[in-house]
Amino acid sequence: MWNFKAFLLTAIFCLNASAQSANDSYRFASKIQGTLDVQPHKESVDGEISGCGLSFNAITLDFATKQGQPIRLTGSYYLRLMKDKRIHYLLKLGVYDEPFGEIAFPPANAFVRSVRGIAPKNLFRILGDNSEYAIFGGEFGNESKSILKSIVEKNQFEVGFNRAKGQLDTVTTIDLTVVETKIDKEEVVRKRSREQVDEFVSCTKELFSKIK
Repeated sequence: MWNFKAFLLTAIFCLNASAQSANDSYRFASKIQGTLDVQPHKESVDGEISGCGLSFNAITLDFATKQGQPIRLTGSYYLRLMKDKRIHYLLKLGVYDEPFGEIAFPPANAFVRSVRGIAPKNLFRILGDNSEYAIFGGEFGNESKSILKSIVEKNQFEVGFNRAKGQLDTVTTIDLTVVETKIDKEEVVRKRSREQVDEFVSCTKELFSKIK
């Protein structure tokens, strides 16, 4: 499995070796802009499937409130079978203003949507076990179906957030085929596969069979 912490250490080493100013640091981080990795997850309770997820790390540029500076998004998107036997979606997200830093903050609002699609309306927002992350969720509906279709057909979805109610959103596309990202002599190399998408789709088919 890809070691994200090792990647961060390599990135920081390359940044320190090449950056002479804050602008150099931003240029280096911008060079790595995009999805860093995606991992599929499957949950079970008492041996029965209960949830299917995709976790991700990505670097994007924040033009909404940071004048295009690079930031990092770390999160996960889940479909989960609740006690009422209904499927709900869950988005857990933390935002790092220092793209290679270790301190995140929970966004005021966040969403997953199909590319240029309509985001589901969050029914709730709570802080995660780690207060640097927030969890948003609601019942699976037409917008969630659109997200699932985007995953199956385009291998991607969009993640957006804002820092305070009423502020502009920062939105980035997550490439779900990116398994890992490496830095080789300051060149960014992304390993890609559809395997994690296929695992997620297979998991969701099993999950939805539980409500028929």
